[in-house]
Amino acid sequence: MVGNKKEYDLIFSLGGNCAAAHNILYRGLRKYALPFDWTYMKDEIIYDFYNSIKMIYSQKQIDFVVLNFGCKSENIVEKDNICIYRYSRKQNNYDYIQTNYEWSFLDNVELINTKKNRDKVMFKFLGCKITITWSK
Repeated sequence: MVGNKKEYDLIFSLGGNCAAAHNILYRGLRKYALPFDWTYMKDEIIYDFYNSIKMIYSQKQIDFVVLNFGCKSENIVEKDNICIYRYSRKQNNYDYIQTNYEWSFLDNVELINTKKNRDKVMFKFLGCKITITWSK
């Protein structure tokens, strides 16, 4: 951890539009475009997806942050390393031109996968399966 920032080898987005990818790129944290950039998941599926990823990469720190807009009420749900923010606003007006408070959690994130060790992350596309490998 650098100061108050959490450190990660890889940061990627899941989202039904480009808002997540844009906000990660805006902060210099997006190093790869992945099929996840355009994947939408309902809340109940997020937990299954998290558990599957955690089983495969058990030695890695895995955190999920989910932003849902257009919800009936506003609240925050935290379970394990998953944090779901629900907003009643239907649209996040500044997603495409600047950042706003909903994405401010990314300001406390540090990408340690620098140019020196960028090649340590490898993606294999096998049919519909994606394998992410960290070399030692």
